[in-house]
Amino acid sequence: MEPSAPKTGSDPPGRTASPADRARDQMKKVLPAALKALEDPGCRQLFGEGSKDPADVLSKLAANVKYVEAGTKYVAEVRMGRLLINTSVDASATLWNTEWWGQDNYDIVTLLHEVGHATSSNPGNQISGADTSILGRSDPQKSWDNDTLIYENCLHTNNPFKRP
Repeated sequence: MEPSAPKTGSDPPGRTASPADRARDQMKKVLPAALKALEDPGCRQLFGEGSKDPADVLSKLAANVKYVEAGTKYVAEVRMGRLLINTSVDASATLWNTEWWGQDNYDIVTLLHEVGHATSSNPGNQISGADTSILGRSDPQKSWDNDTLIYENCLHTNNPFKRP
């Protein structure tokens, strides 16, 4: 069973934010923590050495993110140099945690996971497997392994999700 957390945030009275608005707010909240994690040498080594600096890639992806109100099964993916974040709810989860408040580490891992794919051409990159999504839609074991590397080396905690 995946960890859950009660909602700790709410919309102002009389206003309900769209999933994309909540996702934008969450990005503002977790992006600085993801960039800070990349300052850790143990985290940074996961992304290899090469022409694609992971902090620069993350900054550019975040500056050009496209928030999708509904659609695909992916939480986040890098497509044509742009980070797409799906904010719709499906049977397995609320994607990008627009309702799953209190799980900031999960969103930090999502960002760093996608940076791993975006920097996959760097020699020594350890997060480049074809796993498709953080929810493991294509290869759940590879996705979990990638996320575990990030949890352990970047956030210095254990992956809270059960091995598939």
